[in-house]
Amino acid sequence: MPMRAPYRPIPISAFIHEPPWKDDISIDRPLEAGVSGWLDITLTAKSPLLVGGARESVPNRPVHVHFHKRPDGVEAIQGASVRGMLRAFIEIAAFGRAAFIDDVRYGLRDLSGRPTKEIYAKRLRADKVRAGWLQPRDPATQELTITTCQWARADVREIAKALGKRPDIWNGDPGGAGGQAVGERYRVAGPNLAQSLFVDDAPVGLGQVRDATFGQRPATTHRDGEIVFTNKPAYGTPDQIDKKKREFFFYDDPAQPPLTLTLSRAWGEFLAINTWDEGRARVGGEARRPGWRYWAARHANGHRTPVFYIVDDDGELDAFGTAMMFRVPHLLGAWGLLDNAVPAKTGAVRSRHTDAGVRDFPTLMFGPQLDGGDVAPFKGRVSVEDFVAKRGTVRPATPITALLASPRGGFFAASVAQPRKGDSLRGGTYASFTPLPISADQGEPLLARPELAGRKRSPSRSAAATPAAGGGDTMVTVLHPVEAGAEFTGRIRFHNLLPEELGALVFAIDHWAPGWGARPDLRHRLGLGKALGLGDVVMTVTDALIEPNRLDDGQRRLSRG
Repeated sequence: MPMRAPYRPIPISAFIHEPPWKDDISIDRPLEAGVSGWLDITLTAKSPLLVGGARESVPNRPVHVHFHKRPDGVEAIQGASVRGMLRAFIEIAAFGRAAFIDDVRYGLRDLSGRPTKEIYAKRLRADKVRAGWLQPRDPATQELTITTCQWARADVREIAKALGKRPDIWNGDPGGAGGQAVGERYRVAGPNLAQSLFVDDAPVGLGQVRDATFGQRPATTHRDGEIVFTNKPAYGTPDQIDKKKREFFFYDDPAQPPLTLTLSRAWGEFLAINTWDEGRARVGGEARRPGWRYWAARHANGHRTPVFYIVDDDGELDAFGTAMMFRVPHLLGAWGLLDNAVPAKTGAVRSRHTDAGVRDFPTLMFGPQLDGGDVAPFKGRVSVEDFVAKRGTVRPATPITALLASPRGGFFAASVAQPRKGDSLRGGTYASFTPLPISADQGEPLLARPELAGRKRSPSRSAAATPAAGGGDTMVTVLHPVEAGAEFTGRIRFHNLLPEELGALVFAIDHWAPGWGARPDLRHRLGLGKALGLGDVVMTVTDALIEPNRLDDGQRRLSRG
């Protein structure tokens, strides 16, 4: 049976629809054609369903997630969950702004092939990489700074000998003396990292870097500094150092006094790249890349951190990392790609998807996303109450043990819209978060001006998927869903909606519209475990009260059973 991705990208429309009445809506000024009232809804689970509530977490054991319950012990679905599900539906159906895509900047470290390898190598050439110490946050100014220094490479076998360790100490041998993780390497090395080495007076070799040795050679100068370790990319063998043969030596040069670089944008990008959970299971909080996992705890306790960095054309700090070949931020983040989704032939430079001031259908109905922009707040006119389980319909399903993971946003082959020949396995080139130097007239405009693949939506599954295997007890999650057939009832209230908006709300709830007909085969997706086949639900309007704002129209009541 072929494997299928648990989600599909829904293409992001370049066109954003703002209704003609966008500047007229109000919660307290009646619209002449407006209506108010409520809709009673029955929500039925068509597959096992889990809307997460209490989490049982015990150290070194799996996390158990149970269905949400009210204080009286009755299962319920939070109104906010249903509200978000409906808003996301209307956002797509009514050509709304992509308001719920986070502005994430992903990291690039590509050594696999052209042209991204060339882009990475150009930004991170060895002769451009500099070194420094990331200092703890200043208590007075709350600023983070990097104090610059000089750096050189040192042979790991010489380091081991100088520290009184075995030559194969870094190989991660079966005896457990060494290790790949940077924290383990520091533990094995011990505290005597302040050393005096002889450093080349001038850069040498293809990469134009300096080497440091424990014995004097011609054209070298004695320097005081500190041995610095980074993660080892691959294990060696007991009799041979494999791949990585050098570590680093940070030292001060009297001829080049240290500088202080203030972190601003670079710090946020560093954290996004090094602490963002790229589809890995979260263990004890945020997942961290191996190098930063060790240093983050020390940084929080006031210790300085050795880092490598590059500067931009103006001499300002551009990016930094905890290894010489660190991940640099892609030139564009998620919102940068959203900006590229512009309507054809309009001449617009950027789309309005990142403009918080857009008043599209979902914004007018549910209220604006106040994401820090200069947006005039106004209250949403649709509210959703909690959906409470019908007595006797909720039965616990068999628990599911799974290794849960989020889609990897940094995997640009799936996250970025690809040209028709974008499959590199067939000789094409993938578009990424970094525009590639390929002109539009070469027939691949998505390479030079990349766009997001779309909003991630989980399609309904006809059968439960096999949970992901692997992972220790601390990585898996035990889900406790309820069986298919569980029913929940709730009420959606609306105030001062225009008929078009009420129609959009009913369409989102019922998958029904005049001229389109009913679609009983369609499903909403709700809750946890969608990739495992959980979360198929249908919603039905069972009763309604609709009151027009015009008093002479009287009161109309719509009943559906």
